[in-house]
Amino acid sequence: MRRRHLLTTIALSSLMLAVPALAQDKPYAGTTITVLMPSPQSPDIAAKFEAATGIKVDLQTLSWDDIRPKLVAALIAGTAPADVTEFDWSWTGQFAAADWYLPLNDAIDAETVKDIAGTSIFTINGNILGVPYTNDYRVMLINRKHFTDAGITDTPKTLAELMADAKIIKEKGIAEYPVGLPLSPTEGASTTWYLLT
Repeated sequence: MRRRHLLTTIALSSLMLAVPALAQDKPYAGTTITVLMPSPQSPDIAAKFEAATGIKVDLQTLSWDDIRPKLVAALIAGTAPADVTEFDWSWTGQFAAADWYLPLNDAIDAETVKDIAGTSIFTINGNILGVPYTNDYRVMLINRKHFTDAGITDTPKTLAELMADAKIIKEKGIAEYPVGLPLSPTEGASTTWYLLT
Protein backbone atom coordinates (compact mmCIF):
# COMPACT_ATOMS: atom_id res chain seq x y z
CA MET A 1 0.00 0.00 0.00
CA ARG A 2 2.80 2.42 0.87
CA ARG A 3 4.44 1.63 -2.46
CA ARG A 4 1.20 2.43 -4.31
CA HIS A 5 0.74 5.68 -2.34
CA LEU A 6 4.31 6.71 -3.09
CA LEU A 7 3.77 5.92 -6.76
CA THR A 8 0.68 8.11 -6.80
CA THR A 9 2.58 10.91 -5.05
CA ILE A 10 5.43 10.64 -7.52
CA ALA A 11 3.22 10.51 -10.59
CA LEU A 12 1.14 13.47 -9.50
CA SER A 13 4.13 15.50 -8.46
CA SER A 14 5.82 14.78 -11.79
CA LEU A 15 2.83 16.18 -13.63
CA MET A 16 2.40 19.28 -11.50
CA LEU A 17 5.00 21.22 -13.44
CA ALA A 18 3.16 20.51 -16.65
CA VAL A 19 -0.29 21.06 -15.17
CA PRO A 20 -0.07 24.01 -12.72
CA ALA A 21 -3.75 23.75 -11.81
CA LEU A 22 -3.03 20.49 -9.96
CA ALA A 23 -0.59 22.29 -7.68
CA GLN A 24 -3.01 24.93 -6.40
CA ASP A 25 -4.11 23.07 -3.26
CA LYS A 26 -0.66 21.55 -2.62
CA PRO A 27 -2.03 18.26 -1.22
CA TYR A 28 1.48 16.82 -0.97
CA ALA A 29 3.09 19.75 0.83
CA GLY A 30 5.74 18.52 3.26
CA THR A 31 6.52 15.42 1.19
CA THR A 32 10.14 14.91 0.15
CA ILE A 33 11.05 13.06 -3.02
CA THR A 34 14.40 12.14 -4.55
CA VAL A 35 14.67 12.82 -8.27
CA LEU A 36 17.44 11.44 -10.49
CA MET A 37 17.97 13.34 -13.73
CA PRO A 38 20.81 13.93 -16.17
CA SER A 39 22.89 17.04 -15.71
CA PRO A 40 22.86 19.87 -16.28
CA GLN A 41 19.51 20.98 -14.92
CA SER A 42 18.27 24.47 -14.27
CA PRO A 43 19.74 25.53 -10.91
CA ASP A 44 16.32 26.57 -9.60
CA ILE A 45 14.22 23.67 -10.92
CA ALA A 46 13.81 22.03 -7.49
CA ALA A 47 12.98 25.35 -5.78
CA LYS A 48 10.38 26.22 -8.42
CA PHE A 49 8.81 22.79 -8.10
CA GLU A 50 8.66 23.09 -4.31
CA ALA A 51 7.12 26.56 -4.56
CA ALA A 52 4.47 25.26 -6.95
CA THR A 53 3.66 22.00 -5.13
CA GLY A 54 4.95 22.14 -1.57
CA ILE A 55 6.98 18.99 -2.31
CA LYS A 56 10.65 19.18 -1.34
CA VAL A 57 12.94 17.78 -4.03
CA ASP A 58 16.30 16.15 -3.39
CA LEU A 59 17.61 16.57 -6.95
CA GLN A 60 20.44 14.23 -7.87
CA THR A 61 22.12 14.58 -11.24
CA LEU A 62 24.51 12.43 -13.23
CA SER A 63 25.83 12.62 -16.76
CA TRP A 64 23.46 11.07 -19.30
CA ASP A 65 25.95 8.24 -19.89
CA ASP A 66 25.86 7.37 -16.17
CA ILE A 67 22.06 7.38 -15.72
CA ARG A 68 21.28 4.01 -17.33
CA PRO A 69 24.06 2.04 -15.61
CA LYS A 70 23.00 3.48 -12.24
CA LEU A 71 19.34 2.65 -12.85
CA VAL A 72 20.03 -0.88 -14.09
CA ALA A 73 22.49 -1.74 -11.29
CA ALA A 74 20.16 -0.44 -8.58
CA LEU A 75 17.04 -2.04 -10.02
CA ILE A 76 18.73 -5.42 -10.52
CA ALA A 77 19.72 -5.23 -6.85
CA GLY A 78 16.09 -4.52 -5.97
CA THR A 79 16.62 -0.96 -4.75
CA ALA A 80 15.16 2.22 -6.16
CA PRO A 81 17.85 4.78 -7.00
CA ALA A 82 15.29 7.57 -6.56
CA ASP A 83 11.55 8.15 -6.25
CA VAL A 84 11.41 9.76 -9.70
CA THR A 85 13.88 8.93 -12.45
CA GLU A 86 14.38 10.02 -16.00
CA PHE A 87 14.85 7.23 -18.48
CA ASP A 88 15.08 7.16 -22.24
CA TRP A 89 12.18 5.98 -24.36
CA SER A 90 14.38 3.25 -25.83
CA TRP A 91 14.76 1.62 -22.40
CA THR A 92 11.02 1.24 -21.82
CA GLY A 93 10.78 -2.30 -23.21
CA GLN A 94 13.66 -3.59 -21.09
CA PHE A 95 12.35 -1.91 -17.95
CA ALA A 96 8.84 -3.25 -18.58
CA ALA A 97 10.10 -6.81 -19.20
CA ALA A 98 12.07 -6.68 -15.95
CA ASP A 99 9.02 -5.29 -14.10
CA TRP A 100 11.14 -2.50 -12.61
CA TYR A 101 8.58 0.30 -12.74
CA LEU A 102 5.03 0.33 -11.48
CA PRO A 103 2.42 1.36 -14.05
CA LEU A 104 1.18 4.93 -13.69
CA ASN A 105 -2.28 4.19 -15.11
CA ASP A 106 -4.06 4.64 -11.77
CA ALA A 107 -2.04 7.73 -10.88
CA ILE A 108 -2.67 9.76 -14.04
CA ASP A 109 -6.17 10.28 -15.39
CA ALA A 110 -6.85 9.30 -19.00
CA GLU A 111 -7.61 12.86 -20.13
CA THR A 112 -4.23 14.08 -18.89
CA VAL A 113 -2.52 11.19 -20.69
CA LYS A 114 -4.26 12.16 -23.95
CA ASP A 115 -2.91 15.69 -23.56
CA ILE A 116 0.74 14.59 -23.23
CA ALA A 117 2.20 13.89 -26.66
CA GLY A 118 4.41 10.83 -26.84
CA THR A 119 3.03 8.96 -23.84
CA SER A 120 2.41 5.92 -26.05
CA ILE A 121 6.20 5.54 -26.42
CA PHE A 122 6.39 4.82 -22.68
CA THR A 123 3.38 2.46 -22.71
CA ILE A 124 3.90 -1.31 -22.86
CA ASN A 125 0.94 -3.73 -22.93
CA GLY A 126 -1.35 -0.90 -21.84
CA ASN A 127 0.84 0.03 -18.86
CA ILE A 128 2.13 3.61 -18.73
CA LEU A 129 5.66 3.42 -17.32
CA GLY A 130 6.70 7.00 -17.92
CA VAL A 131 5.52 10.40 -19.06
CA PRO A 132 7.58 12.49 -21.48
CA TYR A 133 8.36 15.98 -20.26
CA THR A 134 10.79 17.12 -22.95
CA ASN A 135 11.82 16.21 -26.44
CA ASP A 136 14.44 16.98 -29.02
CA TYR A 137 14.46 16.86 -32.76
CA ARG A 138 16.83 15.18 -35.16
CA VAL A 139 17.59 16.58 -38.58
CA MET A 140 19.56 15.35 -41.51
CA LEU A 141 21.80 17.78 -43.35
CA ILE A 142 22.87 17.36 -46.93
CA ASN A 143 25.75 18.87 -48.83
CA ARG A 144 23.83 20.69 -51.58
CA LYS A 145 27.03 21.12 -53.65
CA HIS A 146 27.51 17.34 -53.76
CA PHE A 147 23.94 16.92 -55.01
CA THR A 148 24.33 19.69 -57.61
CA ASP A 149 27.68 18.33 -58.81
CA ALA A 150 26.05 14.90 -59.21
CA GLY A 151 23.16 16.39 -61.21
CA ILE A 152 20.63 15.60 -58.49
CA THR A 153 17.98 18.32 -58.28
CA ASP A 154 15.48 16.88 -55.80
CA THR A 155 16.12 16.61 -52.08
CA PRO A 156 15.67 13.01 -50.90
CA LYS A 157 12.51 12.45 -48.88
CA THR A 158 12.98 8.80 -47.93
CA LEU A 159 15.85 6.60 -46.83
CA ALA A 160 15.65 4.76 -50.17
CA GLU A 161 15.99 8.05 -52.08
CA LEU A 162 18.90 9.14 -49.88
CA MET A 163 20.77 5.88 -50.47
CA ALA A 164 20.13 6.03 -54.24
CA ASP A 165 21.45 9.61 -54.35
CA ALA A 166 24.45 8.65 -52.21
CA LYS A 167 25.27 5.86 -54.66
CA ILE A 168 25.27 8.37 -57.55
CA ILE A 169 27.46 10.81 -55.58
CA LYS A 170 29.94 8.02 -54.81
CA GLU A 171 29.95 6.63 -58.38
CA LYS A 172 30.71 10.11 -59.78
CA GLY A 173 33.68 10.41 -57.41
CA ILE A 174 32.28 13.46 -55.63
CA ALA A 175 32.56 11.92 -52.16
CA GLU A 176 34.04 8.62 -51.07
CA TYR A 177 31.64 8.39 -48.12
CA PRO A 178 28.49 10.29 -49.11
CA VAL A 179 26.50 9.30 -46.02
CA GLY A 180 27.78 9.89 -42.52
CA LEU A 181 25.97 8.37 -39.57
CA PRO A 182 27.03 7.96 -35.95
CA LEU A 183 28.34 4.49 -35.29
CA SER A 184 28.85 3.69 -31.65
CA PRO A 185 27.66 1.14 -29.11
CA THR A 186 25.11 3.65 -27.84
CA GLU A 187 21.45 4.36 -28.32
CA GLY A 188 22.35 7.41 -30.40
CA ALA A 189 23.48 5.21 -33.28
CA SER A 190 20.25 3.22 -33.39
CA THR A 191 18.11 6.34 -33.03
CA THR A 192 19.36 7.71 -36.34
CA TRP A 193 18.43 4.52 -38.20
CA TYR A 194 15.13 4.21 -36.34
CA LEU A 195 14.12 7.74 -37.32
CA LEU A 196 15.14 7.21 -40.95
CA THR A 197 13.01 4.10 -41.44
